[in-house]
Amino acid sequence: MQLFKYLSILTLLVLNACSDNGTSSAPASPPEHSTPPDNGQNPGQEETLYFEKQTDANCTLHSINNAFGGSFLPSEDYDRYISLTVAQKTGNITDDHFYVNGLFLAEYRFTDAQQQALRKYYDPNTPGDRAAKRAALAQEFDAHQDTGFPLNWETFAQDMGLFGGAKAIQFVLPIVDQRYDLKLDLDHYFKNLREEMAQLSPDFMNAERLILTTRPQGNHFYALRKFKGVWYKIDSANSAPEPLAGSHLDWAKIQTSGILVKYFTADEEARIKAAVKTLKPASS
Repeated sequence: MQLFKYLSILTLLVLNACSDNGTSSAPASPPEHSTPPDNGQNPGQEETLYFEKQTDANCTLHSINNAFGGSFLPSEDYDRYISLTVAQKTGNITDDHFYVNGLFLAEYRFTDAQQQALRKYYDPNTPGDRAAKRAALAQEFDAHQDTGFPLNWETFAQDMGLFGGAKAIQFVLPIVDQRYDLKLDLDHYFKNLREEMAQLSPDFMNAERLILTTRPQGNHFYALRKFKGVWYKIDSANSAPEPLAGSHLDWAKIQTSGILVKYFTADEEARIKAAVKTLKPASS
């Protein structure tokens, strides 16, 4: 029997964003790009502003990729990471990858058979097309729930935002951080949200990329990015990035519609820029 803790309620932000009232049963379509994701053959040459358009309920992924300037975490990689984190752990499965201070934690138990069903889905030798394999996964997952702490596939997939569902940024940022060894400061960004802007680190004034969520519901994530001296609002729900007037942000105006989730310090900026040059994960 395995124990896995995951986030269920946010105290400051809505857990999931871009909700489509559940996970998508159809395969997630790849995002459209104004700049193709760097495949390592042309490293570090972002001649035009990188932009991913909305797919399914993936605005959390798009906001991070758009802020960073590359396809750091495609939706299928997120699905695989979450599923195999659960499926490959032995002993107690903890919330190490997902925990953020200020969140209420709920506990669910995964049976060995549920873990096996997740591994089977990602086994290249498992027969069937994607739709058939997903149907079999859901059936096996539901058939082998823990009797004391039952967890069905619909609940797990929806809460984790699998297969095109709405995703919690508190899950996604730590995954990107770990994959590319960015050493992002994620322990204190809730603290930063509660502080007045004047109390934030001086790095904020020199930041070149920000991630925000919409006000007041906090149910859609987007990016602000300074590119070649110009600030842009990069919202996957729009048809293209929107240039903002001037080389400095009108923060008072931005705050009327957006809530700051994360800004990046000078050291973090340097590591992000280095990662963009290859987009080769440090870990799977």
